[in-house]
Order: sequence, then C-alpha cells, then structure tokens
Amino acid sequence: MLRPFSRLFALSLLVMALAACRERPPLPTIAVLPSPTITPTFTDTPTPTPTPTPTDTLTPTPTITPTFTDTPTPTPTLTATATLTPTPTFTPSRTPTFTRTFTATPTSTPTATPTPTETPTSTPTLTFTPTETRTPTLGPPAIINFSTSALSVPQGGIIVVRWETDAETVFLESLDGRGQTVSRQQVPPSGEQTFSAEERLGTAVTFRLTAERSGRRLDRAIAVEITCRIAWFFRPPPPNNICPNQPAQFAAMVFQPFERGAAFYFSPTNRVFILTNGDFRVGAYPNSWVEGVPLPPPIAPAPPGRFVPTAQIGLVWVTQSWFDARPLQNVLGYALAPAQPYSGTYQAGNAPDELFVSASDGNVYYLRFQGTGQWQIVGRAN
Repeated sequence: MLRPFSRLFALSLLVMALAACRERPPLPTIAVLPSPTITPTFTDTPTPTPTPTPTDTLTPTPTITPTFTDTPTPTPTLTATATLTPTPTFTPSRTPTFTRTFTATPTSTPTATPTPTETPTSTPTLTFTPTETRTPTLGPPAIINFSTSALSVPQGGIIVVRWETDAETVFLESLDGRGQTVSRQQVPPSGEQTFSAEERLGTAVTFRLTAERSGRRLDRAIAVEITCRIAWFFRPPPPNNICPNQPAQFAAMVFQPFERGAAFYFSPTNRVFILTNGDFRVGAYPNSWVEGVPLPPPIAPAPPGRFVPTAQIGLVWVTQSWFDARPLQNVLGYALAPAQPYSGTYQAGNAPDELFVSASDGNVYYLRFQGTGQWQIVGRAN
C-alpha cells in the first residue's frame, strides 16, 4: 500500500503526462503564473491535498508591421510556434514545492498589404464620326434686285441704294461723273446703303453691283443724275461732268469764222480768242484796237468770197503771230463771213482759265487757256 506522499507524487506525474499529451492550438504569448506553493501539513494521519488549479493570465503581445506595396492581392504570412515546457520542480522534503512554468512563444508577423485604390489615368474622350454631308453644286451668281431711291437728285441730296443677290461675294462701287471710282466695298448679299450726292461727284454718279460665286461674276450698274445748284446754260453738261461755281452771265461779243479756225472778241476781259482747226489750240490776245484808227494792210488781198477781218479781231489778225511764230494771217487764212456782233452767254468753269462761251450760231465752245490751250464744241445754249 502506497504511502500518502507516494500517491501524491504519482498523481502529479499523471497530471503532467496528460498535460503534455494534449494538443493545443497556436496561442499568443501566454504568461502562466502558478499558484502559490502548497505546503502540506502532515499529521500522524496525512490528509490528501487537492491538485492546485493553475490560473492562466493571457498577455498577448502581437507585433503587426504592415508593409504597403503595390501588390494588388495581400499575402499574409502567419507563423505561430507554441512551445510548452513543463518544468516540475520536486523537492523531497516535508514541504514539497510544485512549480509549473509554461512558456508560450508565438511568432506571428502578419504582413498586411492593402489593395491600392484604382486611379483612372485619363478621362475617356468620345469621338464622334461625322456624318457625310453632300455639298450641292451651286449655280452662277444672281442679282435679284438692284435699285436706287431716285434717278435724279439735287446736289447734296440723299441717294438710297438697295440690292438683293444670290451670291457668295458681293461688291458695291460708286463712280463719279468722269467714270473714276470713288468707293468700293464688300457688302452682304442683301441690304441697303445711303450715299450723298456730293459736289465732287459732278453731274452724275454711277452705282455698280458685282456678284461673284465659284469663279463666275455678274455686274449691274445704275446711273443717277445730280442736278447742280447752279445750272449750266447749255445742254448737255460739260464733258468733265462738273457743276459750275458761278451762274451764267451775258456780255457783248463778236464772232467770226475763218478758213482754218475761228475768232472771238470777248468784251468782259477785252481779249481776242483765236481758235485753230486741226490741232484745236486756242490763244488769247489783248485788244488794243481804237475805233477810227486804220489797220495795217494784210499780206495779200482776200480772194473772192473771203473777207479781211476788221476792228478788234482784224487788228490781232494782221499784227500778231501764232505760238510757232507764224503770222496769224497764215495760220487762220481769210474770214468766211463778216464779223457778227451779238449778246453772248458765258460761264466760268471750275479749273483755272476755263471758260464756256456761246457763239452767234448757238454753239457753245469750251476754252481752256492753260499751257498751249485747247478748245472744243460741247453743246448748244438753252
């Protein structure tokens, strides 16, 4: 029969063997604090002491070091090692000491790799495929309407030009009475514009509309008469289409036709104008004739049907020379008719030394004395 001490010892060995054989799952670090040492008190009749119940105090100390990488799928690595070392200490004495030490050393270093948030690198661009548009073939340009507010306006009046076209490009021009371009501008296919009948335009202004498309062009023009504030005394207006600066005046004149030209005595300036045919030149000579004083004889007597001029024209004809030093008798020849005194009409032009004068037959002569001088018949007196 075992003694009480021996039974206690055997019981302790059995407990330790059972504890060693039982599988335990991986645990975190566990600090096992044993119960205070039980000191049995022996009497003559020993009393068995119950096995102490250990109290386990868990102090987990996990160390987790997350490492962030660009790996899309986190790979956790978990290594847990549990070491259980029961170390019983038995002191054979009357006061046995039982020490049980559990050492659990789990090594767990999980690596948590977070999944990166997906960031779009670019905003998608929608590309639309254009629908093919057929370009119709356009015909030639067309002028649907082109008009002016009036066909005759007084100088300084207003002219309204209106147009409507079917074209790509449209130009509107204005031309003065001489046909010189005054303005040219690109305008919309349809519209209207206001112009002033300025003095510089003369006695007429022409508006020309040009419509263009696909290399083709269409023109249309409208002429508007500009009536002068001061009227000319003859018709048609002068060839330069200008308005006079002064009204017409009346004066005593003498006209005489010659074989190769004509002559005027112009009393307002007391001059004799000599006009030659062929080159249409004109010269002005001062008058020095005095009534009652005889004239020098001509180079030769006048042939039948011809006349020797007298008075103012006769004195110049018999004594003066032409620009080229030839005697006027040789330049003009003899008179075709006797001198014809009359009350004539004259009007100054706008250029210096410019004069419009009527002859006894009603023809109006334009005389310009600048340079070598020039003349021409421009109309008839009203």
